[in-house]
Amino acid sequence: MHPKQTAILRYLLDEFLPAVVRENRLLMSLLFRLWYKHPEAVDLFMNFKDTVHTMTEEEYRLAYIKHENRASARATDAFQETLDWIMARIDPQARTLLDVGCGNGSWIEQCTRFNLQLTGCDIYDHVHLQSATYQRADIEHLPFPDQSFDIVTCLFVLEHTRHLDRALSELKRVTRQQLFLAVPCQRYFKYTFDTHLHFFYSPAYFRSIVGIEHSECSLIGLKKAGQIVLAARCD
Repeated sequence: MHPKQTAILRYLLDEFLPAVVRENRLLMSLLFRLWYKHPEAVDLFMNFKDTVHTMTEEEYRLAYIKHENRASARATDAFQETLDWIMARIDPQARTLLDVGCGNGSWIEQCTRFNLQLTGCDIYDHVHLQSATYQRADIEHLPFPDQSFDIVTCLFVLEHTRHLDRALSELKRVTRQQLFLAVPCQRYFKYTFDTHLHFFYSPAYFRSIVGIEHSECSLIGLKKAGQIVLAARCD
């Protein structure tokens, strides 16, 4: 399913279903069964917000690896407009880029137009990236020295992290010059098909959480169905 289709579907569910229906476990379980490909994933992810903080690191990692949904096969969660916004702001003098939560490398492949040494990392054991070096890594414990990369990007990962403050701290730590972040614009519901743990409802709110003075933050797409993107200077 295309990212814009998913955003519109979420918008319709969140804004037009009465709260008493939207938060009804029985009704939502029927929709979860349509969304997840494996029946055992339904209870896991319906209870995810309650149980995620008692999971071991390996249980948390496997929850994402083992259970596919109807959006799993798409190349990226990002709108192309979101990626274009970032590319328009990449410092032409930069020489290295790390993408945290690189997935299958769709975003990294778009970065090959720049003269950059590319690195991707994610929670998966093995990912073949045609144009970049890959390393398995957890966003809350990045295995790189301080200020290792001129540019660090992290697109649609922060909403999944168990400890948002740790993740942001690590991203800032390994960034030498520019940090680019993207998250969905979304309000909280107990039952969400995307396993999000953190919810960001405006660019101003997200910018305040990131806490970098020299930053620019925008909404791409429609309010409540769009994407929040941030560019920050860390040098």
